[in-house]
Amino acid sequence: MKKHLYFLFMVLVPCQMWAQPTIYNMENNPIGMLAKFLQCSTTGISAGSSGAGVNWSMGSLTHLGTASDTFYESSVANYGTNAPSATRIDSFTSGSNYSGNYYINQSTGNTNRLFISYTTTTYTSYSSPVSGLLVAKQPFNYLDSYTDTFNLTYTSSSLSVPYNGYYTVDADGYGSLTLPNATYNNVLRVHITEIDTIHDAGGPHLASENTYAWYDDTHSVPLCKIVYDTFTSGNSMKAYYMLSQSPLVSVVNVNKEKPDFNACFYGNDLVMNSNFEQNHSYSISVLNMAGQKVYSNSFKPSGSNATFNIGNWLCPGIYMVALIDNNTHSFNTIKVLRQ
Repeated sequence: MKKHLYFLFMVLVPCQMWAQPTIYNMENNPIGMLAKFLQCSTTGISAGSSGAGVNWSMGSLTHLGTASDTFYESSVANYGTNAPSATRIDSFTSGSNYSGNYYINQSTGNTNRLFISYTTTTYTSYSSPVSGLLVAKQPFNYLDSYTDTFNLTYTSSSLSVPYNGYYTVDADGYGSLTLPNATYNNVLRVHITEIDTIHDAGGPHLASENTYAWYDDTHSVPLCKIVYDTFTSGNSMKAYYMLSQSPLVSVVNVNKEKPDFNACFYGNDLVMNSNFEQNHSYSISVLNMAGQKVYSNSFKPSGSNATFNIGNWLCPGIYMVALIDNNTHSFNTIKVLRQ
């Protein structure tokens, strides 16, 4: 009997380690969020293989000096005439590369890029101001794929250059991802291919960008990103990995159907109160401030309260508690102090 149980255990454990993840919030970033990345050396770095049950090892990534990249969601309400349908601004700053404000329209299940402002005189505008370029869908699963075509104009103080092309997103693998600061399980790898035809003074010519990004179910930004650019003038490569993602307390999600809630630690329990929808399925995740998941559970509430036995092993400190409505895929995140 023990041999049979041992065999069953050995069969089930790998299945749990390599469970196919569903990513509900890829690039669906809540307003007020702050995420930090390190730009890394690309020497000897590879995006690895696609497929099921892959163990991507990026533990040897080394940062380039003190260069760090910060990405955050702006709470600015006035998005101007360039992108009147934008619901948020994603601001990306880098000490060693480029910076820009990305105007985003977030509707249920779709993240669309409308406009990019690099400086007051340099910007990129998409010719479909309502929908823009579809850069992410939610939820996303292994082998999911879509393609969106686009027209854009890159404008600077001295020139205006039209582009057209297509943008393809493929979820081509899942497994575990090892970074210098953590190991993440149930990770989905997304391969993004952007092909641009540039119509400048030299005539039409092609440029391409291949991006590999890794996501899990508790972060809306990529855990790691490797970007390959190919131009007529030469090629380049960039690599980043996430240091932290820190939503503000009572973050307001762009999805108006977000599950508002409050929570507190009481002894060994986490007690939650919310305006739960009856017969809805919910998921809860508790993360430490390094972005590592320390507890998760799924439940169907029977009232306005839910209690989870966390145990006594969590150290005192501040934790991020994320609540996801699995029926609508809306979510909210708050900080909770454990004393």
